[in-house]
Amino acid sequence: MQRPTRMLPVLFALSVASACQLDGTESRDALPEVEGTSLLVATRGDNRITVLDGANLKTTSTVELGLGAHELAVSPDGRLAAGAAYGGPGPGHQPPDQRLGVWYLESGEVLHEIDLGEHVRPNDLAFWPDGRHLLVTSEVRGALLLVDAEGGELLEAWDLGDNTGHMLAYAPKAESASGRGRVFVSHVVSGQVSVVDAGSGEVLMRVPAALGAEGIACTSDGARVWCANNRSNSITVFDGNSGEVLQTLEAPGFPFRVKCSRDDARIGITYPMSNQVAVFDATTAEELARFDLTDVGSNPAPQDLDFDHTGSRLFVACPGIGAVVSWDIDLSQIGPVEMAGPILDPIAAWHR
Repeated sequence: MQRPTRMLPVLFALSVASACQLDGTESRDALPEVEGTSLLVATRGDNRITVLDGANLKTTSTVELGLGAHELAVSPDGRLAAGAAYGGPGPGHQPPDQRLGVWYLESGEVLHEIDLGEHVRPNDLAFWPDGRHLLVTSEVRGALLLVDAEGGELLEAWDLGDNTGHMLAYAPKAESASGRGRVFVSHVVSGQVSVVDAGSGEVLMRVPAALGAEGIACTSDGARVWCANNRSNSITVFDGNSGEVLQTLEAPGFPFRVKCSRDDARIGITYPMSNQVAVFDATTAEELARFDLTDVGSNPAPQDLDFDHTGSRLFVACPGIGAVVSWDIDLSQIGPVEMAGPILDPIAAWHR
């Protein structure tokens, strides 16, 4: 077990006014404040997690995690957070890693650094509703892991039969024999999605998507699963209970990361090659809004994203300019921009 670390002042925060000068423009008006959302920002270059107030993107604290988190997850009760060390900080995410970091959200105290042994390159992760157990993709071994995040122990390793299971989406309310819901694991090279019982690890079916199937999100009941096929510039929408493909959308610009709002109403998608982010109706697939993020800097290359608890605001990680951007969807307005540390990677929001 790693010793607890104390909270440290952030070293890389700029004021909103300074950050908005990235493109040489004047500072933007602040968005209306929406209380209750905080944001985790991971920077792999310094093995650090920065905590931002979602209302204004002001830094509230930092956590010295001790590993470079490539993906993040927050427990449903807001008690624990976890980060997966996929590899890096060198080019191509080298050297590879095999660790998870777990910490308490409120205090910032690091609880565990979990070595997963042969399960090199753990990537995406999600908590069970109990707020203790984690589902984690093991890319190299082609497995889905069940980890006791609080106890610091690997409990199960379920073989998926495909070694490029990179991202996952978890539907705790979806139909399953175990009663734990379903997990949808995207496979980049084979261009398909494995549908897995989240309690037993049984692979229930495989749904065809397209080459580059990676970013994935779903509604809590699994009725709508959205998979971004970046190398095919397309998005596959399917019913996660029946496996029926409902729609295939053209999506130029390398659709990359996908998130669903907490109320299951909206889907957000980043397009790093076209510097855009778009929001869709999760059920009808109607495009509701789209923004070109070059307004905040040259080639921001948006990657990860997350909604606030109201579903009206998106936070977007833009590693091309090393900043996090806040976007009010309903007002069609880009708000605060906050600089981050070296090698900005995932972000995750939670309701305080």
